[in-house]
Amino acid sequence: MRTLYSAQSWPLVSDERQVSSNFSSKGGEFVVARRSILSRFALPWLLELHDLDPILYDRIAFETCLEVSNEKVLDGEHQHHSNKQV
Repeated sequence: MRTLYSAQSWPLVSDERQVSSNFSSKGGEFVVARRSILSRFALPWLLELHDLDPILYDRIAFETCLEVSNEKVLDGEHQHHSNKQV
């Protein structure tokens, strides 16, 4: 069994810590922090979930994608309807 420290992050994520000053002034530090959290915590947890129960992992990923796509469709319909009223 792999440990969190021996497991290669999955999917592979580059941890880019060097950021230009222009990028930093536009929220680059926030992006770097989110990527760090993703690679240190979320990806190892998702890998363990996948390894424990691949079928459950697939179902959760599929349902999450459906929810996100439905939200985008609803947001688009809301914007479309609100544009008609103007």
